[in-house]
Amino acid sequence: RTVRGPSASRPRLRRLGNLSKAARAPPRYHATMNCLFAAKRRKVLVDACSVAPSPSPLMRQAAHLAGGIFAHVPPDRLDRLLATALASFAADAACRERLPPPRAPP
Repeated sequence: RTVRGPSASRPRLRRLGNLSKAARAPPRYHATMNCLFAAKRRKVLVDACSVAPSPSPLMRQAAHLAGGIFAHVPPDRLDRLLATALASFAADAACRERLPPPRAPP
């Protein structure tokens, strides 16, 4: 199929967002890691947000492997979840190269 017009020159945006409330690894850890390696191979940007009491090492690794952003919002700070999501995950890969990464709240 041939695509013409302004959208033909732009690469298709592939993104995956993951919100986790568990701090420990899931029971199907190996299946999750296989999915992450497949996402990396296909150049899918994986962003992860952990709302557990402590940051999820798996979600941090997922974002790192696939070139995404990891954010941790503690359960007592869920009022910051929307602001964190918009500030962290709204920008596409091209904009993220020019924007500074979000910092953790004090």
